[in-house]
Amino acid sequence: MSALGKPIPAGLVHGTAVYWPKLSMAVLLLGPSGSGKSDLALRLIDRGWQLVADDQVMLATDGSKVTAHVPDALTDKIALAGLGICRQKTHVGGAVITHIVHLSNIAPRFPLDRGRQSVCGRNLPVMAIDGLAASAPIRVERFLEGVSL
Repeated sequence: MSALGKPIPAGLVHGTAVYWPKLSMAVLLLGPSGSGKSDLALRLIDRGWQLVADDQVMLATDGSKVTAHVPDALTDKIALAGLGICRQKTHVGGAVITHIVHLSNIAPRFPLDRGRQSVCGRNLPVMAIDGLAASAPIRVERFLEGVSL
């Protein structure tokens, strides 16, 4: 797990990455086990997003961009509570991570903890939310759209 605000280096990280074709943006979901990373990813996929990687994400840099890729062993897989490892098509070629979302069951209500976080030496927008909240997918989309919640 990466703490909110703590720099995240390149390499393998415990998290989930999802890509939003509508805006050609991807988000890295971080948080402890049970915080809802895969659950939120599944709900975003149901809204038209695409899975990049679940449980483990390979982060790297490409010029000024942070890229996320699925480790080979996890291609087309997602871990779903109560079901185990399930098939889920992953986004081909990875994606450019544009935002970070930290999940917690006790995320602050007001104000949302937002700012910037260093990922692979690049500062990306970050916020904390309750990943299991019914509104979590909409909050993530609004965050990427730059809309105040």
